[in-house]
Amino acid sequence: MAETGEPIPSGELNLQRKDGATISVYSSHAVVTIPGREPEFFCIDIDLSKRKQADAQIREQAALLDAASEAIYVQDLHDNTILFWNKGAEHIYGWSIEEAVGKSAIDLVRQVLSFARGVEGERDAMPDEVTS
Repeated sequence: MAETGEPIPSGELNLQRKDGATISVYSSHAVVTIPGREPEFFCIDIDLSKRKQADAQIREQAALLDAASEAIYVQDLHDNTILFWNKGAEHIYGWSIEEAVGKSAIDLVRQVLSFARGVEGERDAMPDEVTS
């Protein structure tokens, strides 16, 4: 980098510690040139171990939720958009994950209730817009 002037791209790397263990880091590099001095190379490595552990735990928990036979969905509390829809919800309500995620939970509940009450309104398609 210092010799060629070519930047080293920032990104995730696996480094080997003194004890031989591998550690994931986000690494960023820079060369600082001060007139009259040799260029200096700086490297910042951020340990990603805890983040990777948390990501793995979230994936495990999502897999458990998805395996549940009960209908479980997660919605954004600000705009009521469905963020997560498990296989139990697919089975109970009949909408696939692709059909439900990103849609309005309010509109979904309205359709489910109108269908259950025998009111006009099939569950063939979910509306694209929220109508509160």
